[in-house]
Amino acid sequence: MVKIINLLLLIIILSIFSCDFFQATPFDMSESLLLISNNISYDIPGSISYYQFNTLKNDNEEYLFLYMEQYYGSQIQRVVILDKYLKVKEVYDDDNFIFDLGRLSMVDANGNFVVGNTVLNNDLVPINNTSLAGVNADSFGVSNDEIGINYIFEMNNSNVPALPADLMFDIYDLNWNGIGGSSFEIGINIGNAPPYEIIKITYDNDNSNISFIFEESYYDTYYSVLINKDFFPGNVLVSNLLDYYSTISFSDLESESICFTSSGITGVRNNSELRLVSVVSSNTTIDEYEDWDKEDFYYAYDVNGDYFYYFNPDNKNIFKSYKWWKE
Repeated sequence: MVKIINLLLLIIILSIFSCDFFQATPFDMSESLLLISNNISYDIPGSISYYQFNTLKNDNEEYLFLYMEQYYGSQIQRVVILDKYLKVKEVYDDDNFIFDLGRLSMVDANGNFVVGNTVLNNDLVPINNTSLAGVNADSFGVSNDEIGINYIFEMNNSNVPALPADLMFDIYDLNWNGIGGSSFEIGINIGNAPPYEIIKITYDNDNSNISFIFEESYYDTYYSVLINKDFFPGNVLVSNLLDYYSTISFSDLESESICFTSSGITGVRNNSELRLVSVVSSNTTIDEYEDWDKEDFYYAYDVNGDYFYYFNPDNKNIFKSYKWWKE
């Protein structure tokens, strides 16, 4: 009888301490969602000063493209290409690349990958296409494979107040021969600093939409424009993009963390909170996750919103997780 009583007391004591333990140890969502991770420090020695991180998918393959500027004895540009299992497939730097490396990364109308102003085939082998030699390696691009068109975008900001800022675009055919171009007016400069910058241009293949995200630096405000690719004009001058197409605005996200997904626009607020905001209603939060302790990480999202990736530039650890928001 004494043994039974002692056993019951032990169970009660352990239960009390267990409750206290679980109350003192918050649930770590990042660990529960984590699928795989990898350390790629061997592949990219040196410190990182700038990056561009996104996912690209054609009909056959899906890859992560991590473009960076590094210091490793001297300043270099480098792009690391990883598969969906976070295995490094290729590393190119500006010493062994055909043309110029840069933040431009896209799938062209032929289904090839474009990095800087170099085309890569499905095996990630550079194709010597001199037509891209004149393309700005730091521009933004999308394609419409159904009509065989590639678009390259750049901002043309005026430093003079009251003059418009324009989104310039050039049009290329399947083989990257230039066939035209035009521009959208974005807005009017109200200060002396460049008023608008491109944050992301993303092609949502499943929904046939092109997503444009701009930052208006004077007001620290972001604008999102979602255009169906069938209604994207060719050689047509639109007086104001933000008025002509349905536009929403949002704020309080760190620009380097912003990504477009078919579920909404994602980003980090105050280095500690993940947010998902609507693409159809201004300043509307769909979901959020607080106590996110991944400060100064880099982010990329699968456009479908099924997975997201984050990269620690200090220790070069990269992670793939299930999406963190609820449908």
